[in-house]
Amino acid sequence: MTYSLEGEKVVLKSRTQEICTSGSVRGLVVDFRKGLAPRPTRRERQKLKLAVALAMMCGCAMALVVGYHVDPIKASWSVHTDTIPPNNGVSQTVRCCWDSLSYVELFCGDRGAGGAYNVEVRDVATNDLLARKLNVTPGQGHSWLRFEPMEILGPFTKGKDLTIIFTRAGDSIQYYYQEGDPYKYGFLSATSPHAGQDLAMRCYWHPTVGGQATAV
Repeated sequence: MTYSLEGEKVVLKSRTQEICTSGSVRGLVVDFRKGLAPRPTRRERQKLKLAVALAMMCGCAMALVVGYHVDPIKASWSVHTDTIPPNNGVSQTVRCCWDSLSYVELFCGDRGAGGAYNVEVRDVATNDLLARKLNVTPGQGHSWLRFEPMEILGPFTKGKDLTIIFTRAGDSIQYYYQEGDPYKYGFLSATSPHAGQDLAMRCYWHPTVGGQATAV
């Protein structure tokens, strides 16, 4: 149970519903760790309001922006990779529109033998490794697998083309894709480029304050 401030009232709430206001339990509020506790003073209420305002400001400043988002929409639009390099991976080229990459997600199908996933982000022109996340264990099958936190190894330059590469050691990847070229700035590759297909994947970035980057 928690209390919150609504004007000058203290409102008691459970996880699912409002229980009562300060008018019916005057002078007392409920703290889930301590039980009954004194009603907060005016100064304490002001501090709480300030903390909420700061939290909202920080949330806005740290909001993530979608840099790429393609969903799986058909069961038939899925393929298994091989288990042996170099045919054990799948990749998607994207146009960089971020300053600081936060994380990426791949929609994974069958868990297979449960082998861990790896992801690398490379510059298409130079093949420089810019970011990676290794040894991510899959959860349940046919769900989004998050690669976080990303290890950042190089700077990102907005407007450059990048390749996001997923592999598994000794295991196959069942990946999903969309037909019809839903993402206009890149394409899926698995052993060879697949024009008009894009990988079911998401990537998120932190915009620089005052920056001019825009999501695509």
